[in-house]
Amino acid sequence: MIKNLILGVSMCFLASNSFAQIPNPSFEEINANGSIRNWGNLYIQSVWFDTTGEMQGDSIIYDNAYYAATSEAHNGNWAAEMRNSYNYTLNTGTSGEIVADLDSVYSAWGSFETIPVENYPTALGFFYKHNPVNGDSASAIIVVYDSLGNEIGFGRCIISNFTNAYLYNTAQITYTSQDVPANAMVKFNNFYTEAPDVRQPSLGSRFLVDDVQLYTSTGFDLISRKQLDVMVYPNPSSELITIRRNTSEMAQVNIYQLNGQLLKQETICSDVSEIDLRHFSNGAYLLEVISDGKNWTQQLIIQH
Repeated sequence: MIKNLILGVSMCFLASNSFAQIPNPSFEEINANGSIRNWGNLYIQSVWFDTTGEMQGDSIIYDNAYYAATSEAHNGNWAAEMRNSYNYTLNTGTSGEIVADLDSVYSAWGSFETIPVENYPTALGFFYKHNPVNGDSASAIIVVYDSLGNEIGFGRCIISNFTNAYLYNTAQITYTSQDVPANAMVKFNNFYTEAPDVRQPSLGSRFLVDDVQLYTSTGFDLISRKQLDVMVYPNPSSELITIRRNTSEMAQVNIYQLNGQLLKQETICSDVSEIDLRHFSNGAYLLEVISDGKNWTQQLIIQH
């Protein structure tokens, strides 16, 4: 894989209006075999025949499935849950992992599968629960490629905290080329380490993911399921944001820290409303709009 490295490039694409789309972002669509539609991975395990002709295989201990749908959801009926296994024959662990796939049933050999993107994705957002064992960390990764398959952007966030309540996190994308994005690989993994020969995935670690979002330079939210028609600008913002909706019905606006702490709550009753952000510190927040039983969320960047 050729990487076009152009260091020190500053990019700003705030005028774009096109959208990128993650398939089945809330894991609500389940295949007939019970697997999660458009998400998965293949794990190839070695087998051999001994001198008697009997088939043999590695001694592998499973902690549930590598990945599966779980009813322990942030929104709706389903979320994705990842677990680990351990191969005692090879003395190595295998972590649970899911990758976004255009096929309804995951079919890639290995973990390399991409989805088409438009515009310049800026961040991968998601809600998660994490129950680690033995200090395990989980990760979310997005890799952006041009039309020739060259890597032009990368984002990763590492999750090490323990939480039984859903929190929000993002993997911010850094670009190393001005080439136009064409595809992206989106991957969640139940184990991350910089020392794979020293540390192995632990049995018992759980990583749950739900409501995956892909942000572009427009700052619009791209989650497709059960959402309101909302536009927020400017984003990033320094003092005020404008919330434009296709309705004037009453709505509740919440602003959270990324750890889930509620910082501001306000009611709006117009199709165009302004929210004051002057007392907020610089950084990334989560903006939520709730109306008529529907909710809409987006990452909000504040830069004074």
